[in-house]
Parts: sequence; C-alpha cells; structure tokens
Amino acid sequence: TALLACQRKPLPEAILGEWEVLCLTDRISTSTCLSKEDDGLYSVFHPGGRLESGARAGTSMTGTWRLEGDRLTLTFSGGGLTLREEYRARIEDDRLVLWYATGGFGKILGRRGAAFEPAASPVSDGAPVTRTLGGVRYSLALPPGYRLTRDDNRRQSWGPREGEGLEVKLSVSERSQTLQGDQWVTPPCNPYDWGGESHELTTIDGVERSVSIGRSHCIDGTNLVLMCSTEHGRGHLEPAEEAAALALCDSIELQR
Repeated sequence: TALLACQRKPLPEAILGEWEVLCLTDRISTSTCLSKEDDGLYSVFHPGGRLESGARAGTSMTGTWRLEGDRLTLTFSGGGLTLREEYRARIEDDRLVLWYATGGFGKILGRRGAAFEPAASPVSDGAPVTRTLGGVRYSLALPPGYRLTRDDNRRQSWGPREGEGLEVKLSVSERSQTLQGDQWVTPPCNPYDWGGESHELTTIDGVERSVSIGRSHCIDGTNLVLMCSTEHGRGHLEPAEEAAALALCDSIELQR
C-alpha cells in the first residue's frame, strides 16, 4: 500500500488527458456508477491549463482549468460572457470525481475507452420492488431481471439487466405553487392537473413515434409529485409496446 501511495501521481499531473462523463451522483463519497450515461460528454485537460469540454455529437468549448489543492476552477469565456465552475476534485479507482459543493451534486468521469464496470444494484425477481425516492416510498411491479440503473438527485431508473427493453424512469419534484393573497401555496392534489397520461413524441424517417409514455402520481398531504415514464432502449416505443409501457407506470403504489 505504501509503495502504491508513493507511485500515485499528484492531482495536477493525474488529471491530464481526456475524460468522459460516466454518471452523476449526489453522494460525495462515491466513485461508482450504477450504469454509464450515454450523452457523450467529455473534457480534455491539457498541460498549461487549456481545457476542451463538450458533447461528441454537439458543440464543444475551449476554456481554462486551474487547481489549488483539490479545488478545481473551470473558466469559459465568449461573447462578452464568462462562465466559471468550481469543484472539489479527486481521482479514485482511475475515475475523476468532480463535486459541485454549492449544488450538492457531482459527476464521475472515466478515461475514454476504459472498460466500464457498473456497481452492484438490486435486481427484481418478479415480485413488486419497494424503494424510497426523495422521501417518497413506492412499490413498482417489474418483470424479473430488472436492475436499478440510476439512483441520484431524486431520480431512479430500472432497466433490463441484459439486452434492450422497456426502461422505467422515476423522479420526485415539488409541485408548482399559486399565489393566494400574499402567500404562495401548493394546491391540493386533483385529477384535473395530475394523473393523466404523458407522451413524448418524435419523428423518425417521417413517422411520428412515441419516445416515452407515463403518468404522474400526486402525493396527498405533501407538495411532491412522483413522475413515471417508460421508454425503450432503442430510443422509441413501437405502437404495440405502448400499453405495456404505460402499465409499468400504472403499477406504482405509494406507501404511506
């Protein structure tokens, strides 16, 4: 262990090179990911403080990076504007962990092309799974062989352990408020604003397709709503899959 510690590169040297975002986290202590994000986000740290950052399928920016101890500052300038991001940085298990202390979340990056090993997570056995998300306890009827693929920042996702299939995505957020007199209040749950089907549509080769289908679950006695949507790993739902996709969200039961 002492020999490995001596051989470990200092952070300003170890951070150099190209990294890709593997996942987000809301726990400062972790360097593992339940699954790998597919957004193609990357950063390249060059000697001398030059930085490239962006998305492989989109735009990129050139900026600067500076380390003071473990405090990493990224700066981007253009069009008369300056964007500055500040993180606590560390390298653990060959992964770069950037923690945004002000926002209470972070991102975990790995070397481009490095093998990805997901962290262990619960797997469904055919019985409803019961979990807590953002203080909301729920049960969800899943087919056997589904694993938890995301659990951070009030978001959870479940998907097939092997191959492609239907993926269930859950999030908890605060409901919008209305102004009554001089105070903002959260209206009680009602079937007119909550509980209807939600659809996200796109056009593929001139044909309108459903990207996802879902339903919201308003939580009585709180200011929260649990949102559920189901999509397919291929990027769209076939018409014959929509009923099964919605049934997954409809299987949710809130635990009191």
